[in-house]
Amino acid sequence: MSEPDDNADDFVLDTALVLGVWANGTNVLLRRDEITIDFLRDVPELPRALLVARALVPPRVAFDLRDQLDEILRSYTDHSMPEDIG
Repeated sequence: MSEPDDNADDFVLDTALVLGVWANGTNVLLRRDEITIDFLRDVPELPRALLVARALVPPRVAFDLRDQLDEILRSYTDHSMPEDIG
C-alpha cells in the first residue's frame, strides 16, 4: 500500500497540515454545485462529534476521490484478507 507522502512531490505542502487529523467518521452533503465532505472525530466523553476537517469539492473531484478510494480499498482487502484454503 502507498504511504501517505508517496506523492508529496506532486504538490506544494502546507507545513501546518503535515500531520493531518484523525477522523473516525464522515458526513457528506450535496449542494447545487459542490459536495461538502466533513471529517469527524467521535470522542465518547463529548456529547457531539468534533469537526476536524472540511473539504468542499466539485462533483468531478468527488468522483476522482471515489475512484482512488476504490483502488486503495481493493488493495487493502487483497493484503488484509486471509487467503482461501484449498
